[in-house]
Amino acid sequence: MRKKNKASELQEIDVGPLLKFSTVILLFYTVNQLHFPSSLGLPGVNVLNIIFFSVYLMHLAQKRPDPLKPYLTARFVIVMAFMVYGFVVAQIRMPLSLMEDITYLKTGLFYPLYFFLAFHLVQSRNDTRFFVVVLMGVAGIAGLEAIREALDYGIGNYKEANRAAGPFGENFTAANRAGIFYSMFYPLFVAFALFASGYPKLIRMAAMAGAVVLILAVFFTYSRQSYFICLLLTGILFMRKNWFMVLVLMFAMLNYDLWVPNSAIERIEGTQQVNEHGKEEVDESTASRWVLWQGGFAMSADMPWGIGLNRFKREIGNYTQYPGKDAHNYYVLIFAETSPLSSLFQIILVVSLALMGMRLARAGGKCKDDFAQTFGQAFFVMSLGMILGNVYGSPFFSGEVMGLYWFAAGMVCRYVTVLDLEVKQLRRERRKRRNAAKGMVARA
Repeated sequence: MRKKNKASELQEIDVGPLLKFSTVILLFYTVNQLHFPSSLGLPGVNVLNIIFFSVYLMHLAQKRPDPLKPYLTARFVIVMAFMVYGFVVAQIRMPLSLMEDITYLKTGLFYPLYFFLAFHLVQSRNDTRFFVVVLMGVAGIAGLEAIREALDYGIGNYKEANRAAGPFGENFTAANRAGIFYSMFYPLFVAFALFASGYPKLIRMAAMAGAVVLILAVFFTYSRQSYFICLLLTGILFMRKNWFMVLVLMFAMLNYDLWVPNSAIERIEGTQQVNEHGKEEVDESTASRWVLWQGGFAMSADMPWGIGLNRFKREIGNYTQYPGKDAHNYYVLIFAETSPLSSLFQIILVVSLALMGMRLARAGGKCKDDFAQTFGQAFFVMSLGMILGNVYGSPFFSGEVMGLYWFAAGMVCRYVTVLDLEVKQLRRERRKRRNAAKGMVARA
């Protein structure tokens, strides 16, 4: 039987204006949902759920042909299945508030659906470019909000209560989540400023301005984890550009006191403190994380099948002096709650997402698609930021932080699938030309 050529079947059909506008509303609301009404008075259902499924139904109503399927589906399904498993374990082992647990499970399953929505919704390259700009715009607006908060607080000296959280929370307790979001989307701006050589200078300058906004937002969250992530991701992008930029970065870091806000320097220097005996030790916030991680591993040793979804805070007091605390590490959290095997599959998924970005960059190079190359490199580094952001925190279930990342991942998956088909088509055509040339030589 002759195989169908999927590349020839593909049709790049743009999203309709109304659906495009509704999707922009969805993305903006996702990040800014704490600023808007959320409750509908229905248990487990909120405004964002309604907007999401309305967009999905509008997409189905367009009836655009789509022969493609995301190649990461099985990995998502396995991770989601382990979350359901963790929910079941929690109900068997320690039944508490069923509605609260259902809502927690729903939240964990809901936001990764943005990946599948984007894969099937954003089918054309024009729409991919449009929605990348939308993601950058939403992230930039969120960054400006953090800067405005910092200016309102005053940026002279560091105070715990003056940490900016942007749209991610009402006070400083959400600053770490905000920092992870900003450090995750910061590379998207830097990549287009560095690598989009085929675009007008105005676009690259706008990307550079967006990068400045987000790096300032990161500074004013006073999240040391996010400082480290931004430094590492900047170094990776600069290395991919040229080594001279790496030297510039090193010079800038050696002289950071000349350009980093004084309040941020105070925050960094506060990591190491001197006790009453004159010995240096890390601050309480840093030290407590290590204790919490040890407690999580101890939980898993006692219950290797998992303690149950949403049960870490209730159990950690039996293993540490920090009752009611979060794990502050998503991988330790999942390791303890849904078993070590679940954590392994989670790591496989996030590493696959990062490699997907490199795959798009390579496919873009083969197809001479400058935008794909830039977007692929940006997403690879964004994914590293996401992975690292969940090492010193656990925002994986935080939709306002992760929602836009999942949408970007769906677009990348779609783009790389299409380009892979085009690469195969190019190889077939080259093979035909070679065979035809050999035939002509043989006849001669």
